[in-house]
Amino acid sequence: MTEGSIASFVPTKDDIAAFYDNSIPLINQLVGNNVHVGYWTSSEDRSSLQKATDRMTDIVIERLAVKPGARVLDVGCGLGAPAIRLAKAAGVHVVGIATSPKLIDEAREAAQQAGLADQVTFEVVDAEEMDYPDESFDAVMAIESLVHMNDRPRAFGRIARVLRPGGRLVLTDRVEIATPTEQQREVVEAYRRLSMNSPFLKLDEYIRFLIEARLLPVEYRDITPETMAHQLHLLEAIEQETAGSATSLDPAVLSAGKSVFTGLFEARLPTNMLIVAERG
Repeated sequence: MTEGSIASFVPTKDDIAAFYDNSIPLINQLVGNNVHVGYWTSSEDRSSLQKATDRMTDIVIERLAVKPGARVLDVGCGLGAPAIRLAKAAGVHVVGIATSPKLIDEAREAAQQAGLADQVTFEVVDAEEMDYPDESFDAVMAIESLVHMNDRPRAFGRIARVLRPGGRLVLTDRVEIATPTEQQREVVEAYRRLSMNSPFLKLDEYIRFLIEARLLPVEYRDITPETMAHQLHLLEAIEQETAGSATSLDPAVLSAGKSVFTGLFEARLPTNMLIVAERG
């Protein structure tokens, strides 16, 4: 397989919206209500997947550095868990956006159940096309969502426009730090196809695109070691589902997931970055 054919997969916006529309039962069954990866403090950390994903959310919340009453945009809000946790922790108003109508329906229901429907709202909006007023948010978070966007510079530009000067963007995303071997590239590309990820940017490109959008990085850190246990937890959840006689999940999807996440863990991929940038 040539490098060109390996890296040829680029999901469309419709592909990604349909993927999440159809994946809610799978997400709920395997990882619960929080779609992003967890954060483990060390190789000895035996935290549950739920605790680790909450910890990742808390790391993002801490870096947003927002005061009560602030207005925060959650780009790629998933099922709403991070936005709801942020609203509770910081006393802020959150607007969560995603392109999947079913995700947004579930997120709205979660906010209603949490008694936060007036404080946390969710809308079907494409971050690359959003037209919120200029400087209308005090901070923006994007936890593993920009990886679904084929035009990162455009997304960064839209985020910078709606973010007030001095406001922070805190994101986690997958990037390419070292040039992968052909085998590593095959592992990553299999994962991208499974999860509808856009091609990963090289780190220097990523930082350059942020700066060109007037989003000035103040912190960027490789958190791959702290997130790698996520693959093991997913594999354990898949094994439990496969062993169960009453699973409602597609065996072919479970088998594909097992193969992909085993490959990722063995290759110590993909690289996850935590980036904090301030609007200049």
